[in-house]
Amino acid sequence: MEPVVRALMCLRGVNVLTAMILIAEAGDLTRFDSPVPLMSYFGLTSCESSTGDKRVQGGITKCGNGACRRALVEAAQHCRLSPRVGPWLQKRQEKQTQEVRAIAFKAQQRLHARHKVLTAHRKKGCVIVAALARELCGFVWAIACQVSAPEKLKPRAAKTAPGQPGARVYALKPEKKFTPATAKQKEQAG
Repeated sequence: MEPVVRALMCLRGVNVLTAMILIAEAGDLTRFDSPVPLMSYFGLTSCESSTGDKRVQGGITKCGNGACRRALVEAAQHCRLSPRVGPWLQKRQEKQTQEVRAIAFKAQQRLHARHKVLTAHRKKGCVIVAALARELCGFVWAIACQVSAPEKLKPRAAKTAPGQPGARVYALKPEKKFTPATAKQKEQAG
């Protein structure tokens, strides 16, 4: 798991100890199909009370792994700083791929912008940090998948068609493709 730990250290606020806590406590992060179950595993999702048409969301559930949640919350404290790659972070990123570096810098940009928006809305500091920790968890999952299982990230990127932001492309798997020959074979077999 050393390559994953070193790749996670490309994120601002994630040093050796934080990366080791995440990997030691959660194990292989690529076992999660998307970042949402990982966020839930860490207890960073909001609790909800729903009855009929009434839906009330509260704070984070805290029903997950406390050590990982604490490590992500501590790392999220660094998001208030403007995005840049300083000398210490540059040294940690030296032997990493361009894709991992791009994810790490995108995380800095996204989390800093999110921090500014939430601060402008006058949210409490603990609420801001919990929201940033949840989003940071998604970037942690993306980096772990980029290092260990890059095929998990390619289908997610292929969902949007070029030129149409947010549009999804649906394709049938080859074994499920309908042809008149397969329909005749099913009728003869059945």
